[in-house]
Amino acid sequence: MKKNITKLFLLLGLLGVSGFALSRAFFSDTEKSEGNVLSAGSLNLQISATTSKNGETAPSWDFTDLTNQKFFNFSSLMPGDYGVSTIGVKVFDTDAYACATIDNMIDDDVSCTTPEAIDEANPTCGGQGPATGELSSQIHFFAWDDSNNDGVWDSGESHLFSNIEGPASDILDGKTYPLNVPSTSALVHDQPRYISLYWCYGALTVDQNANTLTCDGSLVDNKSQTDSLTADISFNIEQADNNDDFSCN
Repeated sequence: MKKNITKLFLLLGLLGVSGFALSRAFFSDTEKSEGNVLSAGSLNLQISATTSKNGETAPSWDFTDLTNQKFFNFSSLMPGDYGVSTIGVKVFDTDAYACATIDNMIDDDVSCTTPEAIDEANPTCGGQGPATGELSSQIHFFAWDDSNNDGVWDSGESHLFSNIEGPASDILDGKTYPLNVPSTSALVHDQPRYISLYWCYGALTVDQNANTLTCDGSLVDNKSQTDSLTADISFNIEQADNNDDFSCN
């Protein structure tokens, strides 16, 4: 009889524990953030251009990755010829710092005409080759920040060369120019910046009061006849975020 009573109490105890487990409950809540992503951004530069010669529009292109496009592609130039190339610089997706470099400049004498030999006082014009031409000293350039992309130097648009204007031999040969750097401002993504270059085969006069540019070829002599001037123009960008030490050098 005693064993049966013990078994009864044990059975009741197990039922009590089981009943407590089934009836137990607490306030609760669950929040879950799904599909968290860390992805790398992108940085892409595209260039546009609008060019002219003596006031007439030359071939141009909209923003694109450069392949074989040329900002300047003119032959048979004559003293007094002038033109403008407006270059658009646009970065996509991410703000960036930007620099422009002009290098690999070649001033080739190409051939020697009789008037050229007379002006150079040399029957062979000094010989032909990549560093024997005079055209780079007789074509002058002026550049400005063309905020409204009209190819006209308007009041309030700042010039970009420290010495205002100069010949290609000084302005372009092996030079790197900061366009957007930490000390100024970053190039804002999807907002193009336009820079215009005015060139003159002769004497270039920059009137900063009237904001006018004039070209006079009357003093150009025969030394640059048949000469050919070529150069590469490249643009380099780097992300602006976390890049306070960026430098074009």
